Formats: sequence, C-alpha cells, structure tokens
Amino acid sequence: MRTAEMVAGTVAIQAIFYSGLAAPAVMALFWRWYRTRLGWSVAAKTIALSLALVPAMIKYWLGPAAFVRSDAVTWFTITMLYVVPAVVWWRVYEIYRVQRRGGPHI
Repeated sequence: MRTAEMVAGTVAIQAIFYSGLAAPAVMALFWRWYRTRLGWSVAAKTIALSLALVPAMIKYWLGPAAFVRSDAVTWFTITMLYVVPAVVWWRVYEIYRVQRRGGPHI
C-alpha cells in the first residue's frame, strides 16, 4: 500500500473514532438528546462506531509491534460490529415511533 493511502486511511479511522466520542458531548450543547429515546439511539450509534475502531486505534497509538492479537480484542471488535446495525435498527424504530405520534417530537 502506498504511503498516501495509508495516511488517508489512518486519518479516516481517527476522524470516525474521535468524532464518535465527541459527538454526544457536542450535541448536548444544543439538543438534550439524553432526555429522549431517539437521542440515545443517535448517541449510541456514534459511540458504537468508535468502539468498533478501538483495535485500529490501539495499533495507531502504540504501533504495529505493540499490538498483540488476543481473543478478547477480537471478540470485542466483532461484538461492536454487531452493535452498530442493532443500534441503526433501534434508531429506525425510534424514528417510526416519533413519526407515528404525528411529528418531530425530538
């Protein structure tokens, strides 16, 4: 892989990771998302995406030689990858529920 591609991939992973962790705090500045089920589903997805990238971030923070492959890390990553679509469908349900009540009650 070329250096430019590696840098672009690393930047993309970091952007997703840090954005996912920061988004709930930033959203709280203008939306009390923690008071609604829809808000929790939005925050949960961003956090789940970040958690799915923890192994990649460990490799970035500590370097490839420091990253030890373990069953616990592997299963954590797999679990987080399953959490993301589950949270997406939770959000779909919450949007359906809100719309069924007749409006954007966010």
